[in-house]
Order: sequence, then C-alpha cells, then structure tokens
Amino acid sequence: MLRSILIFPQFANNLEIDLIRKRIDPLYKNIRPHISLVFPFDSPISDDRLITLTQESLKKVDCFKIELNHLDGDFRGGYIWLEVGQGRKEIEIIHDSLYRNSELSRVPI
Repeated sequence: MLRSILIFPQFANNLEIDLIRKRIDPLYKNIRPHISLVFPFDSPISDDRLITLTQESLKKVDCFKIELNHLDGDFRGGYIWLEVGQGRKEIEIIHDSLYRNSELSRVPI
C-alpha cells in the first residue's frame, strides 16, 4: 500500500493559497495544502506501526513556526510548492529522522 507522511499546517492566507492551487494544480480538491515529509512509498507495515514510528520520530520536536516564500515548481505538470523559509531546519530534521528509520522499507515511486 502506498503511503506518504505529511504536515498540514494552518495558514492565515489559506484562501489565497487555494486560489493559486485551483489555477495550477489539477489535484487541489483531493488534498489540502501540505508539506511532504516522506514522499509516496510502499511498505507492508500496519497503519498503527507507521503512526508509532512517526510519533517516535517527533518526540524531540517542539512546536515551530513555518514561513513560506516564493512559488516554485512545474506549473504545466501541476507540481507546485512554496519554498520553506522559517521552519526549514525543523522540517529537515523530521524528514531525516523518518528516512533514517530502518523499519520503514520505502520504495519511492
């Protein structure tokens, strides 16, 4: 089963983000604005175990603010993102921690 691990931040300008996504992203209705920590991967582990592994990786992470900068991506293909400014280091720490976990036998697609 394919899975991803995502952050769903709360944005003060969610309407503005949705208007941009509506014009560019054909999948904007399928998933709300998010930050991908682990891109789609295939793994046989249970949902409960995946949740536990994710929670263990987050134990030492305090709350942090995220500031997003300029829009980037493949606009024709619908892959867009806002570059992370503030909070980038924290996201990288979480990302690296999840990817280091040997129990998550990821097969990226």
